[in-house]
Amino acid sequence: MDISKRLKKIASLADESVIADIGCDHALVCIEALNQHHVQKAYACDLRPGPLEQAKINIAAQGLSDRIFTRLESGIHNLPEDTRQILICGMGGRLIEQILTDDPIGTNVQSMLLSPHKDAAHLRQFLIEQGWRIEKEWMVEDGHFYPILKVVRQTPEDSVIREDLLKDQESLLLGFHPEADEDYFRYLDWQTELWTNIAAKIPDPANKQTLLDQIQLANHRKQVLQGK
Repeated sequence: MDISKRLKKIASLADESVIADIGCDHALVCIEALNQHHVQKAYACDLRPGPLEQAKINIAAQGLSDRIFTRLESGIHNLPEDTRQILICGMGGRLIEQILTDDPIGTNVQSMLLSPHKDAAHLRQFLIEQGWRIEKEWMVEDGHFYPILKVVRQTPEDSVIREDLLKDQESLLLGFHPEADEDYFRYLDWQTELWTNIAAKIPDPANKQTLLDQIQLANHRKQVLQGK
């Protein structure tokens, strides 16, 4: 099955018995997650009938029609109660926030894997404010840089330090507990170069300083992770 590096990574991180992939497109992540034996059952959810029909074809071709069930639904509306983990990828951070806001997440859901293609810092802040802890992050370079966040419910101890987490501008911007691999270091270099080029063209001192501060945070993050 032809699957991108990003989707393959997301599938490898799915670690609950029953998952629901929101905006599943062709159900590639669900199929890969079950084929990797991390997951026993999956719901492939999409609001578009066309991609969902193709998902059914892909699922049947893999012999998984008795374990992956398609659902024509918008967002996380009316998810089955046995869902233990929600996956949302391929959307902007603000749209993911909207999906998580529109419908309540049942206590049966233990964790989420979220991969915003933009507005990641905004999403991180929202998650912390809403009682989720960002347990780990990965950065995948796959034609672009894609963050993947694994989030779990906050414990009472997490609630105590919530305000400190919301003040951690470096982590809000660059990720909480990232996997320090080659993709992540390339991301830091790419982001630093991008901000440097933009700052050189901005005449407004305040906006320029914001970018310079972000560059400093990226450089600090890289030095800390490399032990310098």
